[in-house]
Amino acid sequence: MAGRPKAITSLADASSSGKKNWLVYGDSGVGKTVLAGTSNGLIISAEPAATESAKALGSKADEWQVDTWEELREAYEWLKSGGHREYEWVTVDSITEMEQHCFGYTLEQAHNQNSNRSVDIPAVQDYQTVYIREQKLIDAFCRLPVNVLFTAQLMMLDRTNEDDEDYQEALPLVGSTKNGVVSRKICAKVTLVGLLTVQKPKKSEENPNPQPFRRLWTEKSARFFAKDRHDTFGRYIDNPNILEMDAEVERRKIEGEKKPAKKAAAKKTATRKEED
Repeated sequence: MAGRPKAITSLADASSSGKKNWLVYGDSGVGKTVLAGTSNGLIISAEPAATESAKALGSKADEWQVDTWEELREAYEWLKSGGHREYEWVTVDSITEMEQHCFGYTLEQAHNQNSNRSVDIPAVQDYQTVYIREQKLIDAFCRLPVNVLFTAQLMMLDRTNEDDEDYQEALPLVGSTKNGVVSRKICAKVTLVGLLTVQKPKKSEENPNPQPFRRLWTEKSARFFAKDRHDTFGRYIDNPNILEMDAEVERRKIEGEKKPAKKAAAKKTATRKEED
């Protein structure tokens, strides 16, 4: 009989790798790129002039402008070959625009093989090709030895609840807007999904001119998708900052690693008492 496979390890004994793959989505202009700029890492920008807002607020991040699917692939290959060592965080801004670059690349390839194919209008089979390609590249980014932040625009998906009542659910805008299948698959690849919104407080006597602020929702509701695999942030984070969030996850991880050690020590003490 074969021995125990070496690939099997104990989760209780293994320390966390600390790898973070996050996805932040929200409406246009809500501040996703500004949030990405707080990482002070590398922003791979698939949208023209998208980083102007982050620059205006003093971000120290580097930018790599990519205008085609091939250039995005080149950015990934550079990171994979060692470029990741220069940064703690890499942002792909945004996967919504990345998908459009993928469509352009896919249609151009199809046209080169068949001149009757349009370079602007996808055929039915092109959608599946694009969705597979973008999921593979996102998965590849997630496997890089560097923290990765993805941004995405907002998709409102029509839903019906158990009482036959129609409502809309917010998801990252990627894949089909009819069923959200690709969007959910991509959400499954990352460790945190957050919906970024702008909150406008009500006026009061104490605060007659309240200032809007950003809120990142990290706990799922019936109206939007979110998740926090780090079990750190609760329902939402006000005025989020990537480096501050990163530090909070690390603090939570250290606390989590200390608890089993305390339990083990207590068990060892109890055993000694029984032996005495």
